[in-house]
Amino acid sequence: MHFLKKNWPVLILVLFVVSIVTWVLTAPSQKQSTNSADQKLRVVASFYPIAEFARHVGGDLVNVETITPVGVEPHEYEPTAQQLERISESDLFLYNGEGLDAWADPIGAKLGIGERSWIMSHTVTLIEHDPHIWLNPVLAKQEVMWIYSALSYVDPTHDAIYKQNAEAYINQLSALDEAYAHGLKTCANRTVVTSHEAFAYLAKQYKFETIAITGLSPEEEPSAGRLAEIAKLAKEKQIKYIFFETLVSPKLAQTLASEIGAQTLVFDPIEGVSEEDQAAGKNYVSIMQENLTNLKIGMMCQ
Repeated sequence: MHFLKKNWPVLILVLFVVSIVTWVLTAPSQKQSTNSADQKLRVVASFYPIAEFARHVGGDLVNVETITPVGVEPHEYEPTAQQLERISESDLFLYNGEGLDAWADPIGAKLGIGERSWIMSHTVTLIEHDPHIWLNPVLAKQEVMWIYSALSYVDPTHDAIYKQNAEAYINQLSALDEAYAHGLKTCANRTVVTSHEAFAYLAKQYKFETIAITGLSPEEEPSAGRLAEIAKLAKEKQIKYIFFETLVSPKLAQTLASEIGAQTLVFDPIEGVSEEDQAAGKNYVSIMQENLTNLKIGMMCQ
């Protein structure tokens, strides 16, 4: 007891040192555990198709946020201040470009094009500044490889996994391409009337013609003269179906169909998914397959 009383300051010091050493030794493992929980890359995509592609390429290594909400058409959408903040804090920002998501250009430039922000429309030769490149499965494959390049750039450690994931999804897109090439090979009518001018890349790939009721944005209202011109062309080409979309009003398509004695079908530009489609588990590939089914009906394909 006399020894303890005499040396208690030393003992306290020893205990203090031991506690510090213990903390130092255990702290790295605790930090590693925290990091492992937060290790997924934070990827932000401006709208649905890009987010869908990114999820397939990134797999379990990424968390993907879509800026344009479910059921909302992206042409006129403006993100909230909170969404812009999350983009700034993300590891990677993916957007389409060419005016579809014009709000993204300033923040994309700030993050560094080809560094923390990557533009999908930089992967292709555009048709008259048309941004709807994802609707052609062949160009969609190029987008997927672009996203692989982006993920590999910001996270080179997992390059092999991203490449394997990209190749697996490209196989699905190749099968989709083959289905379109075969399904649209022999058709009685190779002209379709669409709700807005979104399908030029798809039409060019599979050799059919589109007549659009509105322009590159579905918000553009056609004049009465333009509607009369489309009705005249549709009658001349003996078009039996007018195509409408899921995220915009079908009224113009229905009015035109009624005027020429045609029916209506969905031709989805997949700029987003409706709440119903999301609840049904639909995705880019399945919606593209539904588009093909309706095109074959509208074009009277064998």
